[in-house]
Amino acid sequence: MKIKNGCLIVAALLSCNSTMTHAQESTWLDNAQFHGFLTQGYVNTSDNNWFGDSEDGSIEFTELGISAWVPFSPRFTLSGQLLSRRAGEMNDGSPRIDYGFASYQALNDRDKELGFRVGRIKNKIGLYNDTRDVAATRPGVFMPQSIYFDRIRNVLLSTDGVGTFGALHFPNSSLSLTVNVGEFDTDRNIKATFIGESRPGSITSDDRNITTNLLYEYDAGRIRVAFSNVDYTLKFNADPSSSFSNGLIDGDIRILSAEYNTEFWSFAGEYSRQPIFYSGISPLFEPLDGEAEAYYLQATHRFSHNWSSWVRYEASFRDKNDKDGETRGPASGLPAHVTFTKSWVLGVRWDINSDLMLSAEYQKNDGTFILSRVDNVPSTPTDPNWDIVSILISYRF
Repeated sequence: MKIKNGCLIVAALLSCNSTMTHAQESTWLDNAQFHGFLTQGYVNTSDNNWFGDSEDGSIEFTELGISAWVPFSPRFTLSGQLLSRRAGEMNDGSPRIDYGFASYQALNDRDKELGFRVGRIKNKIGLYNDTRDVAATRPGVFMPQSIYFDRIRNVLLSTDGVGTFGALHFPNSSLSLTVNVGEFDTDRNIKATFIGESRPGSITSDDRNITTNLLYEYDAGRIRVAFSNVDYTLKFNADPSSSFSNGLIDGDIRILSAEYNTEFWSFAGEYSRQPIFYSGISPLFEPLDGEAEAYYLQATHRFSHNWSSWVRYEASFRDKNDKDGETRGPASGLPAHVTFTKSWVLGVRWDINSDLMLSAEYQKNDGTFILSRVDNVPSTPTDPNWDIVSILISYRF
């Protein structure tokens, strides 16, 4: 049985068993925590489609999430979130299990901890991935696309498998490590990004992908430094009636992250390299091997307890050795600008109260590498110079 199905079944059985065991006492429910959020976005672009038909203004970005954390004992807990996400053609709003896992903490004392998880586990990647669906935790209206690529969101989001987590706590700092092993939940966006949605066949995930995050925090988070790695393999299952053959896509996402916080300022930056190798499928894909590169730098200023603003520069390149796309673009039969994006971002946020926030952002882009290939099909020309104006309102409870 694949890791994905086995782990989800185990998590469900643990949940049912614990529920029956504690049904009469009901003490676990007294300590359970339930939260949720509702986010609605509006996007207008000068050209191209960003979360829907945005040239005419789009409200096709909606997120609704309900989460629960249930402690059945000091060591054993269940966590889960049901998410409905509408994001243009990328997501249609169908409810899905964002994450759902059983967690056992084998060791938890003053200076160290160690635990294990099984199920659909949220991946801790970079500074923000494990909370990316909660708008209040994002460093902007949307995630920095150079690092947190929405069109391959499911490769980054969670792992169906097993994981371990641990930490060492020092007088004024801590060092934590999380490792998840298992399968990713692939979808049409993954296929469209890596080989093209029209190719005859399907994309599935290997069941031994490894996601690792090592995080150092100093002075209660005033300084955070992390190294993340996603070692993954995707399988292309060709349609038997086509001329394509089965093949593999091997990638290795490496991210170095740093953040410095003061009372009124925060500075963050992340840098990534991602070697990608294709094997099989078709000789057509041999030119797609290469090493992607991406980064961003952001400064955030808090004017008061409920007003803040930020400026960010970010860039992403399909090939670090061909940043203008003059070689890789023609090799793939597409314009050069589809292989890179460089962006300036300005934003402002108003926390109306502890539960309600409103944010707005202007983004000026050169290149279309970050564009979704299901919102912008390859047969439709895209403009390399395009702007985004976005507004987001989010309520959490």
